[in-house]
Amino acid sequence: MQGFIDLVGYGLCHQMPSRTFMSCGFSYPVCARDTGMYLAICVTLLILACLYRKKATYRFPPAPVVIVMVLLFLPFPIDGITSYMGFRETTNLIRYVTGYGCGTTLGILLFWALHASFFAAHEETRLSGDVRSCLKWLLIAAAVGAGLYLAYPFLGLVGALLCVVAILSTFTVVVCLILACVGPLMARIPEGRRLAPFMAMGLLGTFVLLFLLTFLKLFVLRAAGHVT
Repeated sequence: MQGFIDLVGYGLCHQMPSRTFMSCGFSYPVCARDTGMYLAICVTLLILACLYRKKATYRFPPAPVVIVMVLLFLPFPIDGITSYMGFRETTNLIRYVTGYGCGTTLGILLFWALHASFFAAHEETRLSGDVRSCLKWLLIAAAVGAGLYLAYPFLGLVGALLCVVAILSTFTVVVCLILACVGPLMARIPEGRRLAPFMAMGLLGTFVLLFLLTFLKLFVLRAAGHVT
């Protein structure tokens, strides 16, 4: 099982042991920063799906909410760049927290894009409303993220598989959005029933994408002489 877990994250992450969560003998598929990011994307998508159940085209969040999104996103590159360049030390907790903030923003963007692509013919409404309503569900997302971090040492295989599911779910949504750009493909699937078949194609495309990324990483490492 550990081999499958490692394979899912191989093409996505450096998988350095010192920067990757270990739980009951099982290693997570990606580093702490990426773990936070993928988990946050899925948590955000789930929360928004519960809050905004209507099939509607949601307008982009208002400016104050966008500012909150930017503030959540910025620590991710700042922590990564400053620690990589040796300006400061970082920890797996900081990596996880900054990754989680980035993933929350990406989750909002993916939810908005998904509805804009698949429910364009339905009524239009504003996503996230105002800052107050946005902060309410952000606190829920933060609580879930904190709970997952505190629980990970005890989750073992379950925690590692949760991260695998988060990765597969994230890329399934991304591939679905890419497929939604193919006009003839969208036209062949009836309105109101097209999300499910696209999700199936998105999952298949995700495995193809992960295979290509794994192959590309192996090619680069072999070219650099790191893998024989």
